[in-house]
Amino acid sequence: MVDSFTLAKKKLYTLLHTKDYMNERIKELIAECTRVENGVMQVRRNETVYHFDKVKFAELIVRECAKIIEAQDVDPAFKNRLSWAMKDKFGVEE
Repeated sequence: MVDSFTLAKKKLYTLLHTKDYMNERIKELIAECTRVENGVMQVRRNETVYHFDKVKFAELIVRECAKIIEAQDVDPAFKNRLSWAMKDKFGVEE
């Protein structure tokens, strides 16, 4: 017997892997920001109700962009200022 949470995770996994146009990191970020509503599967017309945390997703995207900047082979002071400016612009704290 499969519990409802495992079933919901399998459904989410299937949903994410049918979107061929998304790269793996975007799929990982979506999965990290999605949870089954109230921690349990709820059925509404045979559908699982999920909660997608848009704020967390946006913050993770900004952090990923900042990591790209920080990994560049340029003047360390410049990349630190640029990374900080991007996080500051979008309200993402260190």
